[in-house]
Amino acid sequence: MDSANQHHKQGLSIHDAMRESARVRLVPILLTTLTTIGGLLPLTLEGSNMWSPMGWCIIGGLITSTLLTLIVVPVLYTLLSNATERQCPIKNAQTAASISGDSSGNF
Repeated sequence: MDSANQHHKQGLSIHDAMRESARVRLVPILLTTLTTIGGLLPLTLEGSNMWSPMGWCIIGGLITSTLLTLIVVPVLYTLLSNATERQCPIKNAQTAASISGDSSGNF
């Protein structure tokens, strides 16, 4: 979200800022998740009574959190940002003026 906020402050639209942030962060998120799942597979497939169920729970949690990170959070961010921009046009104009250096107060 920080990356998307930075891109948005640099002048990109919300949609373009989210797209650029997702493009940059996609590979590290997927590699971290897949590496962790790969490390847990031997433990999970071992078939022991204690470690196997715990391994499946951890893998399920990783998959769920990855899907939330890559799909749900960006969608909610985009929807809520669009709703906020529609509700507060004066505040957004003031923010845009302060970013561009316009201190005249005219919108």
